[in-house]
Amino acid sequence: MRDLFQTYPGFLCKDATNKVNDFRMPLYVLLIEHGNGQSEVVGMWLVADETEEMIT
Repeated sequence: MRDLFQTYPGFLCKDATNKVNDFRMPLYVLLIEHGNGQSEVVGMWLVADETEEMIT
């Protein structure tokens, strides 16, 4: 994994936080990290349920 990260230093992360509103909907956050260590949020979305079809 260390060799792979040296070749492709960018990183994509998807995470969810549950119960963020009165409807208890999960909030998904898509974050990228550049090779220089800086990160930035590139997307956020709420979903009604956590099925694969709904998330994609």
